[in-house]
Amino acid sequence: ADTRITTKFTEKLKAEAKTNMTSEVGITISKDANGNIHVSEPLVSNSNTSGYVPDAPAGYTAIADGHNHYSSFPPSAGDTCTM
Repeated sequence: ADTRITTKFTEKLKAEAKTNMTSEVGITISKDANGNIHVSEPLVSNSNTSGYVPDAPAGYTAIADGHNHYSSFPPSAGDTCTM
């Protein structure tokens, strides 16, 4: 519901989708002690079946992450784990 997150997250994934249709792309959302939000740049994997999410920057704590599936593969066990 936080537009600082949803807007940046959506914009970054949409931009990546325009140029990359064969690999998984991960993004991490993090927050610092002052409540500042950071949405990482997309991290593109070299695979369409596995991917990674970026680490939170120094001074920030990861609060969420997400990645896409451009293929029809179902979610993996790692997709359902909590941080």
